Amino acid sequence: MPLSQRTIRLGVLPGKDVEAWMRAVHRVLGVGSLTTFASKPTVWRRSFGPLKKRQVAAAQRKLAMEVSGMIGPATQSVLTPYLDGYARALLEPGKPKLVEPWQGWDSLHRSLWPAYSLGRNLRLGDGSGQSSGTYNPASRLPSGARSDHAYNPAWAFDLDTDPDGPAGWDSPVAQKFFHEMIGRPEVSYVICGPWIWSRDRGLRAYLYGGHFNHIHVSGRRK
Repeated sequence: MPLSQRTIRLGVLPGKDVEAWMRAVHRVLGVGSLTTFASKPTVWRRSFGPLKKRQVAAAQRKLAMEVSGMIGPATQSVLTPYLDGYARALLEPGKPKLVEPWQGWDSLHRSLWPAYSLGRNLRLGDGSGQSSGTYNPASRLPSGARSDHAYNPAWAFDLDTDPDGPAGWDSPVAQKFFHEMIGRPEVSYVICGPWIWSRDRGLRAYLYGGHFNHIHVSGRRK
């Protein structure tokens, strides 16, 4: 039976599908709930215990569904619109459609190619007009230290919001991409408008400004 079709209940073997469907559950419950879930170890995210059963039940109540605490076919059908790109990749593993940065493949660390491509496939700009793109040797953090853009290949990329549409956090596409980046294993932090999510501190206000016309993603160095 494909992972995407089995029922998630107490006693089910751990798997990527547990993490995928629980990401959808936490998107129903709210972005703060998703950031907490995404910060947990992989082995915990992919197992299903009593806490997750209660969280599923809470999501079912919020969605006005029959409350079972299980993720069976009916619940999966309702949760499907809440699956983000990372969750879908867990359920349907395969190579994403990669988009080359305008500065070239060598300008961005290869671990970030799928995340960059996801943003470009959402029609976010390529960073050539309003932001740092990928590699920028002059890029610095607010502290003055070298930023993730200043390495070659870069450990970061910027994608522009539509200059003729809503900017920063007011852009629905930017918000969608921001949420898509939360918890991805290769992402260290993402900034959009007044908000930042980081692997070590979760979601919080970003106080340094400068990210109202683009989204910044920094990679996780292992």
